Amino acid sequence: MYHSLIICISLLLCFSNLANAQSVHDLGIEHGLSNKTVTAFHKNKFGLMWLGTKDGLNRYDGYLFKIFRNRHQDSTSLPDDIINCLTSDVDGNIGLARKRGWASWTFVLNHLTAYVMSMKLVNRLNSKTGSII
Repeated sequence: MYHSLIICISLLLCFSNLANAQSVHDLGIEHGLSNKTVTAFHKNKFGLMWLGTKDGLNRYDGYLFKIFRNRHQDSTSLPDDIINCLTSDVDGNIGLARKRGWASWTFVLNHLTAYVMSMKLVNRLNSKTGSII
């Protein structure tokens, strides 16, 4: 009898958790994603989802996408639009690897700092490691 009661309570808890679970759905270009090819994904401590694509950096807040792209001769924009890797630090700032360098998105200041590697350095690293990009 005791075991039956425990099983019934466990099943009720499982079903109540399923009823309260958030639904998961696909997000694509039709929802505002900049490109269908997602090359990197990261969720920061603020719950924002960051998606790197072949056409910029996408931030998803659960409702809308905000897209960050390269703007010619604008040092506050992405230096290029192909994002290879995403990470974040303990403050929620985003680090992103690009084809020719890396960048840091300071969340509180809403500011991007880009670091660009020269093609000479990229070629030198590729010859020693096989390929970094």
